[in-house]
Amino acid sequence: MNERAPSKATARRSARFGAKGWYLAIAVIAGMLVLLTATALGRIATANSNESRRLAEQSVMVAIVSDQVRDLIVDAQSAQRGYLLTGEDTYLEFYRASTTRLPAAVDELVGLTAGDPRNGALVRELKALSSARVAEMTRDIELRRTQGPDASRELARASGLASMTRIRALDAELQDSTETKTAVQEAAAARSNTRAQQLSALGAALVFGLLVVMLFLLRQRGRAEQQHADHERERAELIDQLGHRANHDALTGLPNRRLLTDRVQQALARSARDNTLTALLYIDVDRFKDINDTHGHAVGDAVLAEIARHLQRQLRFTDTLARVGGDEFVALCEGLVSAREADGIAASLEDELAGGIEVLGDRLLVTVSVGIVVAEHDRLHGDPETGLITPEQLIDASDAAMYEAKDAGRGRRHYYSRKDARRRTDRSTLAADLGAALAKDELWVAYQPLVELDGARVVGVEALVRWDHPIRGAVPPATFIPVAEDAGLIIPVGTFVLQRACAQVGAWNTERAARNLPPLGLSVNCSAHQLLDTRFLDVLTAAARGGGLALDQLTLEITEGVMVDSVTGAADRLDEIAAIGVGLSLDDFGTGYSSLSYLSRFPIQLIKIDRSFVSGLGRSDTDEAIIGAVVSLADRLGRRVLAEGIETAEQAAHVARLGCQLGQGYLYGRPEPANALDALLTTGRKQLAH
Repeated sequence: MNERAPSKATARRSARFGAKGWYLAIAVIAGMLVLLTATALGRIATANSNESRRLAEQSVMVAIVSDQVRDLIVDAQSAQRGYLLTGEDTYLEFYRASTTRLPAAVDELVGLTAGDPRNGALVRELKALSSARVAEMTRDIELRRTQGPDASRELARASGLASMTRIRALDAELQDSTETKTAVQEAAAARSNTRAQQLSALGAALVFGLLVVMLFLLRQRGRAEQQHADHERERAELIDQLGHRANHDALTGLPNRRLLTDRVQQALARSARDNTLTALLYIDVDRFKDINDTHGHAVGDAVLAEIARHLQRQLRFTDTLARVGGDEFVALCEGLVSAREADGIAASLEDELAGGIEVLGDRLLVTVSVGIVVAEHDRLHGDPETGLITPEQLIDASDAAMYEAKDAGRGRRHYYSRKDARRRTDRSTLAADLGAALAKDELWVAYQPLVELDGARVVGVEALVRWDHPIRGAVPPATFIPVAEDAGLIIPVGTFVLQRACAQVGAWNTERAARNLPPLGLSVNCSAHQLLDTRFLDVLTAAARGGGLALDQLTLEITEGVMVDSVTGAADRLDEIAAIGVGLSLDDFGTGYSSLSYLSRFPIQLIKIDRSFVSGLGRSDTDEAIIGAVVSLADRLGRRVLAEGIETAEQAAHVARLGCQLGQGYLYGRPEPANALDALLTTGRKQLAH
């Protein structure tokens, strides 16, 4: 993520720079279009102005020359009229002079109107008239020279009448030509104005188009800026999400261990400033792995989310609930005035879960083990020798206290003490040594006889795992079995016991069959983790067959704690075990709760009464009454009863009178290695201890 982020930012910056480059290029092009349009309009306006000025000047010159031609024609008419009326030669000379100047004026007019087709006929007529005038004067002069003034006068009179008529027509045509020229000039001016209007409209259209383009560019820029703002907002939201994920649990949304550590540090600082107490409650869900194994991880996740909701509901608004592990939560409670407040908060959390939780329509019973540690200022409460502490040390201390609560039987709370930390260290070391012991074959199996009370005949043995540590010596099962469960080693340990015991009892039964003795039964303890393991049936059948032991000669001993787990999903597994012929016995009966309901709900064949009731026989009427009630109930349900912890013959006789069929205890033998029980193979009986 960190490597890709700069490249994305660079790409966005490049895109913005590219967009700005396009905007600049389009703006430059638009500016050039405006400049070219303005230049074209200026040139067109200049051309129109020059054309209008030229036409105006030409119109003036045409008008002047036309007036000159008209004046010459009028003068010629007047002179001709005076000559005809008076016959004086003065008029004739004036007439001749006017007629002589007429061709020059006509030629000038022709030059001014050249290129205009509407003046062509008029120009030709003027030329013809001037030529006729010149020819007439030439004849008149010749007649005057040869025939005298009278002949010339008569010719002038005859041609003058025709000339007068033609001159009048020509004058009218000149007038029309002038008006036509004015109309032409006005039409040219109108065309010029129209062209100017068209060019103005074109310029306006170009300007409007430019404005549209600019508005479009501004809109696109606005969109680009909006997109940039959206990208920045998304980036900020992504950073916030990543920051939240880095400090919070994805499943429950609670703070994780990292954020909890920071808040513990702040709480310790406030505690030192305000002279108050800070407490950590380390909360672990009991047997949560069994819930996952039975119902699946989806239900397990739903259980954790629901537990988090219930726990938060009981905490104060100033407290912090964090999830620091798979099924582990930590409640940070600050501003306390006494350690009792922490105990009260822990009690409320336990009460909140006492009625179970509802998940996906089913109600599940869950319990929690709570470890409590209280810090006063920067020292652990009640332990001044600890010295200054860190948030990590405080969390570890609460974790150690939680494990003490689990070892005490789960579903309870425990206050931290210095020995808890040492015990936790010892447990960690012991777990590592246990894993190595499995690999080095340091574990072994002891066997304790199971006898019929009527005659003390041995009918089977119970397999019990033992560990001889190379340094610690013999480690009691009560010490390393809980460690194996917490460290996830109970399944390989249980598999080892099954395989070794099935092989040993199978070998004994082979020898007993050769001596015509009945086969021995084998009882093996089974934990909840084994029972809920999906491969357990395969492991069970493979161990029995590998040792040559029939499945109906094998019995699994389960405790009432396992039965509690069975309520949450292992009932089907118990039915499957019973279906293949393996027996089930309920161990340590009477030490748990709701035991009687299990006898009718599960395929239990044997009930083992706990040694605590047997040891009280002869001294406690209550113990005797309990054993009698259990035997009576078992008879009605078709179950057999075994009394544990029989150490004397009196106890054996007493439980036999109460109706127990089987017995187990030091009276008949302690758990011993296999080679110490070879007497069972020769006599089939175990000598009673005295």
